[in-house]
Amino acid sequence: MKFLHFIFSSFFILSILVSCQKEEPLTPNKDLANSQQAGIDSHNQNVEMNNGGSDIGGDQIVEFYSFTVDGVSINSSEPIYQTALAENLTSSSFRFNNLIELTITGEPEPRKYTFFSGNYFRTQLESYLSINGEIVLDSVTTSFIQGTFYFDAININGTDSISISNGSFRVKR
Repeated sequence: MKFLHFIFSSFFILSILVSCQKEEPLTPNKDLANSQQAGIDSHNQNVEMNNGGSDIGGDQIVEFYSFTVDGVSINSSEPIYQTALAENLTSSSFRFNNLIELTITGEPEPRKYTFFSGNYFRTQLESYLSINGEIVLDSVTTSFIQGTFYFDAININGTDSISISNGSFRVKR
């Protein structure tokens, strides 16, 4: 029993000593430096940053998803990012009308992807699958993913096709 008491006491004292050691000073993240400045608009979306004022402090990354379907512009300010066996970038988490889902395999990195899955859901019952196109991830950080995309898609029956163009997004990871 004394031995167990000695072990637990030693572990407790050791954990206090280790947690009290001096930390290295913080340095700015160069990947985020440009995207966190007010008024930066890398994709001509007139995106502005929130210059403080919230209780969590600092500038916040403004998320967006914007694209054109057969000439009609569609925008979303509620995109989501999911990771499992593949990386999913979805234009909205709350609705199924005019929803875009882009899927790439592997860890995202800044580059052009021509092999990906693009899905467009005009409604819950009317969906289209990509047949060609590309995604370009301009910036990939631990905080967000930003890029552009376009693709052509056909419906499940193969009887209708659409063109998705001028796609751009910024999604929190």
